[in-house]
Amino acid sequence: MHRVLDHYLHTAFAAARLLNPYRDQITLSPAKPQARAVEIVTLDQALAWFRAEWRVLLGAHSLAIADGFPEHAWKLFWTMATFLHRSGYLREQAAAGTAALAAARQLGDLAAQAAVQRDLGHAQLSLGAHEEAGQHLNEALSLLCRLGDNRGEARAHIDMLGFCTAQGRYREALHHGEEGLRLYRAIGYGPGVALTLNEVGWTLALDGRYQEALDRCSQAYALRGELPADMVAQANTLDSLGYIHSRLGHHAKAISCYQQAIGLLSDTQSTAPRAQMLANLGDAHQAAGDAGAARSAWEEALAILDGLHHPEADRIRARLG
Repeated sequence: MHRVLDHYLHTAFAAARLLNPYRDQITLSPAKPQARAVEIVTLDQALAWFRAEWRVLLGAHSLAIADGFPEHAWKLFWTMATFLHRSGYLREQAAAGTAALAAARQLGDLAAQAAVQRDLGHAQLSLGAHEEAGQHLNEALSLLCRLGDNRGEARAHIDMLGFCTAQGRYREALHHGEEGLRLYRAIGYGPGVALTLNEVGWTLALDGRYQEALDRCSQAYALRGELPADMVAQANTLDSLGYIHSRLGHHAKAISCYQQAIGLLSDTQSTAPRAQMLANLGDAHQAAGDAGAARSAWEEALAILDGLHHPEADRIRARLG
């Protein structure tokens, strides 16, 4: 059993690092002798393996919980989290995360608890369970502060920025953004700076401060161009810029940004984000007076979201109505 779980954990870890290379990493114990991981060295291989094995990984995770392998349990959850979230398997992510958190607490491992609570909080926030999400994200931030993990603390502030923004608490969100930016700049971590600039810009845009938002997101986009390619992060920044240009009445620029963002996600497993960007593209087409193009984008978005049983599907269906 230990060898089987090592096989899946070490293979999933290699694949997860390719899906999200800038994610704060965890450390694995050496695998048992004769527990061989699948060799995965490209993003395409990682995506293909996750698509084929994600249900098996959930099964391995449940087995680790049931048979007394708590370290494997929480680490398997960590390896799956990016794929499940981007693919829109939010309920599966939340259920596995709840079990993984119990395993991390059983171990008494504070760093493990913080890592699990971050990913569990993301799933719950996307599902609309704001109270539970806030509890987990706040606890993760507190744990990382206690541990003196500056990079982890910076990322947890960005998680809290997203949580506060989702609740319309923009001033509090921007405070977390500035703290995250300060920490990332202090340790010289460019990908974190770019991420934070985009998230702060997005919050400013939702607060109606479009020129400030444009400045921050433009800075993020320029910085992304100086870093190794990260298609998902670049697409997220273009999505923010599309929203800002749309609100400023720059409809052609907004449509161009959304189309570029969608194109960047075509070779990734970011199914749910791609659907949201298609919905945003539909909004931009509608604002530009092209009802046919708007309907086409919304219908494509709805088909994806319905296939995922995603909570955003009803909102897109209402637009089509």
